[in-house]
Amino acid sequence: MYTGGSVKETLAFIDGYRFGNDTPISGRVFDRYVCVRNSCPSNYVWAYVINTCSQDESDAMRMIEDTITEFIQLKERMSEDELIQYASEQLVEESDAEKIFRQFDAALLTGNELTIRQLIADHRDAEILWKGAYPEDVAIQLNEISSGQRVKSIPLSADGKKVKIIAAGWPFPIEMNFTNGEWRINAEKIIALRMSNK
Repeated sequence: MYTGGSVKETLAFIDGYRFGNDTPISGRVFDRYVCVRNSCPSNYVWAYVINTCSQDESDAMRMIEDTITEFIQLKERMSEDELIQYASEQLVEESDAEKIFRQFDAALLTGNELTIRQLIADHRDAEILWKGAYPEDVAIQLNEISSGQRVKSIPLSADGKKVKIIAAGWPFPIEMNFTNGEWRINAEKIIALRMSNK
């Protein structure tokens, strides 16, 4: 009635209402809950998580309804700490795509050309990916931080052979494709970002 069925407008309406009123989903704990529940960095806002983790408009609407309903029901019997703990316990084991992405992420830090070449789809400017290695001690520290953060894959195709990866520290989702029995990272956005920062 208020939004015309648009996901973007629905999220904006809900946010406006919960910020302007005292509702069960007012406050930062709701955003944290949605982030943790969906394996996203806890500093994201819930609307971004819904948009990023849904496959289409219909799926996003379902996620909005299910997420709010679940949170309100749990909030009636749980403290804030228990809510976040519950959300973290619902996480599923990482898929092969997520594990491959972690290998790629670590290889980027050290500039490991062989590993990067093995994990990405062919690209004429790929060499920029292994020419930007961090100093060894910095790479080790960053890898320790990265390995402790969540990584989530979201299907982009019905057969599950195309996914997008959501990872802390990355400004955009990373696309991966399963071809010839192997997961390959589409590094086009990463290469474009690095070339624009040269």
